[in-house]
Amino acid sequence: MSAHVVRRGAWWFVVVAAGIACVVDILVRPSFNLDNLLLLPTVMIYVAVGALITLRRPENLFGWIVMGVGLLLILSVDSGAIIQAALDAGTSIEGWVVVAGWFYSWAWLPLLMLICTFGLLLYPSGVKSPRWRPVLWLSTLVTVLLTTAFATAPTIDIGEVGVDANAVVVSNPIAPSFIVEADPSLDSPAIQGLMLLAVACGLASTLSVVLRTWQSRGVERLQMRLFTFVILLIPVHIFIGGISPEFNDSALGDVTFSITMMLLPLACGVAILRYRLYDIDRIVGRTTAYAMVTGVLLVVYAAVVTSLTQLVPESGSSGAPDSWAVAVATLVAAGLFRPVLRWARRVVDRRFNREQFDAERAVDAFAVRLCDEVEGDQVQSDLLKVLGSTVQPAFTGLWLKEPTP
Repeated sequence: MSAHVVRRGAWWFVVVAAGIACVVDILVRPSFNLDNLLLLPTVMIYVAVGALITLRRPENLFGWIVMGVGLLLILSVDSGAIIQAALDAGTSIEGWVVVAGWFYSWAWLPLLMLICTFGLLLYPSGVKSPRWRPVLWLSTLVTVLLTTAFATAPTIDIGEVGVDANAVVVSNPIAPSFIVEADPSLDSPAIQGLMLLAVACGLASTLSVVLRTWQSRGVERLQMRLFTFVILLIPVHIFIGGISPEFNDSALGDVTFSITMMLLPLACGVAILRYRLYDIDRIVGRTTAYAMVTGVLLVVYAAVVTSLTQLVPESGSSGAPDSWAVAVATLVAAGLFRPVLRWARRVVDRRFNREQFDAERAVDAFAVRLCDEVEGDQVQSDLLKVLGSTVQPAFTGLWLKEPTP
């Protein structure tokens, strides 16, 4: 059997299994809230993007990782729905409920390793780097050992999945007899050591992304930059939720978090398939520039309002700034918008659009030299040099009109 047939069969299996799991989740789940409605399309985007990458780039292992993440996510969602329905109905824990609890007890581990280790190591080309190959093999070994340990544990704690106050524990139907007799604990030093190794592999994979982003050039640099930009949205969302707990519990927080999680596979698909990839510099630059402008203007606005209310304290006796102070602060912020935006764009272009920034500096320097240079040959040589360093054409030439007699 050829590798092409195997890949195509695996592709159809994952796509069909994800579709069936999606239908099962809709049928089994007793009710849908906003979290459930957002979770299902988010998970299916992982499967869809992974399927598209593997269809267009079947040799790229990263596409298969994204498909695997989507499949494990949707199966975990199904398992949680089955268990929740059984606990809410008060039925006996047997049959498919035990299978769902068994899968739920260990599926989180390979899912976490695929996202935090294998995905980071194999993005974007899907090729194992010789430098990081030991980390990849160690991650594989740790994932297999830990998954086996959790999957063959003597008991399955189903109560942790549901909302029932009493923990529901059932025996594991596939646990070997020698493990059941030994009754090992998942908190043993061996398991804890393997968990520490998994954390170390994740940190090493993160370091590989940082180093490869720093050392990348050309198309790979754009791919790594897009990936890093989307990844940074997650800690930004967590930071906003930390300073405003109401944001996490609101519908807006749920929607923005789901959008952030959707952007991750979409960004990977855009980067690997190189669809409008060269627009990423403009997107990152403009987003960063306007974020800087927003921060500066908010600080200025707050400083002006506070200063005015302190200078005229009797006008703010109610504890809130008067309308005139708010109006003055708004006018000041509006007046500063243009100069602050120009400053932010210069700073951002210097960092994210360095080629254009250097080209503009080279052209400005040439214009200054042109004012004092009178030698034609020197001007011609300088012009060709500037064109070669800024435009970088494949061929340069200069045609001069013959002087009229």
